[in-house]
Amino acid sequence: MFDNWWYASPASIQAELDDGMSATDSLIGDGQGDAPVRWLNLDEESIGPAIEDDVAVLVTQQRGVRSRGFTGAYLSGQEKRISRYHERIDDYIAGKL
Repeated sequence: MFDNWWYASPASIQAELDDGMSATDSLIGDGQGDAPVRWLNLDEESIGPAIEDDVAVLVTQQRGVRSRGFTGAYLSGQEKRISRYHERIDDYIAGKL
């Protein structure tokens, strides 16, 4: 668990990288300006087939999750472990551990 939460910990933010740039600076760039934003019009421009396929699936998944018949997701053994791992991280960040 240490290796994963370290990246967002206060200690990692203060740590210096090998090239002398702080961990925070390496994530946000040089600070000389905002990242360019480009808005796309639905059904007129493509963001790429992989993302568009994911969005198409997401729409129907959200409808299913919000339906009255949904009682919870079925997770395989590995997915249950990953889910619990994320719950533990959330608890740690919230100060519950």
